[in-house]
Amino acid sequence: MKSDTQPCLTNAIDTRPAAESFAPCLTARPILSYLTADPNAASRFWGKVAIAGPDDCWDWTASKSGKGYGNFKIASFEPRQAHRVAWVIANQRDTDGLLVRHTCDRPSCCNPAHLLLGTAKDNSDDKFSRGRARSSRQDGENNGHAILTTEQVGQIVAALKAGEGNQQIANRFPVSDSLVSRIRTGRSWQKEAASFGWQPCRLVAPPPARKGAIS
Repeated sequence: MKSDTQPCLTNAIDTRPAAESFAPCLTARPILSYLTADPNAASRFWGKVAIAGPDDCWDWTASKSGKGYGNFKIASFEPRQAHRVAWVIANQRDTDGLLVRHTCDRPSCCNPAHLLLGTAKDNSDDKFSRGRARSSRQDGENNGHAILTTEQVGQIVAALKAGEGNQQIANRFPVSDSLVSRIRTGRSWQKEAASFGWQPCRLVAPPPARKGAIS
């Protein structure tokens, strides 16, 4: 249910330099100048927002980017990210080239209470502190396709040292006997297995029989 209350907008124009384009650009025209030039812009904007309780996310209901950020055409051929417009309307000033971050981690949210300014480093720190950043490492359990954890590799190594067979070990884990074989021979999880003291057992094919040899 939408509230009839909308953040107010004064007629003051902020002339400080800012970067306000949809794709940030240092020469872009500040958002506030568009809002003051078009008295209906703020109303058009809030009409596309599902305004809820003061602590709830206010979702953008119109066009969105592939990453879920709202797109608002503030003027002809002038798209802007909706959450940035929301911040400017609520604070009655431009962002001075800073990013507008979501404390709720919801890209479509336009609730000014969930938005705050910050630098690119602040934004990056947010990703790591909230567990949204992918590790640059793609080895071992950091690989998105990994089935085993490092701890499970250690358990497999212990079983290998105890002389258990590949299939016998695989039956206790969500893997095939072929993966256990690759760990045994150092073709998979080599670094992790080595950290548990495992030395790969290379399978050596028997030499071909010589012609004329008597078996």
